[in-house]
Amino acid sequence: MNLLDRLLPRPQVVRPCEGVFVLPPRLTCSMDALPPTSCAWLSAALAPFASALCAGEATFGLTLIDAPELGPEAYRLRLDGDGIHLAAAGSAGLFYGVATLCQWLRLHQRHRPGQNQIGALDLED
Repeated sequence: MNLLDRLLPRPQVVRPCEGVFVLPPRLTCSMDALPPTSCAWLSAALAPFASALCAGEATFGLTLIDAPELGPEAYRLRLDGDGIHLAAAGSAGLFYGVATLCQWLRLHQRHRPGQNQIGALDLED
């Protein structure tokens, strides 16, 4: 079974992409108009996958994007060679996007233990 088929609930749009995202031992969180407290929550949610998550500008890591054009529970998530990009309009979309991200990282850990290369993908829900 393809790992994308194991994402539950399945996002409305799932597009596998070329390449991989290499999970670094330390993620940097760059935020665009989202509350600073989100970084502490993200740090706890992503702790099993990276040793640290710190606020700041990043050329590689996790970028949170305020996307008011999305519905309150919607999100866009892209993992690629440039990092992780999560767009959401509000806290519910951010929560669902991070939940999907954690699920994707867990699937890779379970089915490809010891590898820090994560399949690139682009999805929306």
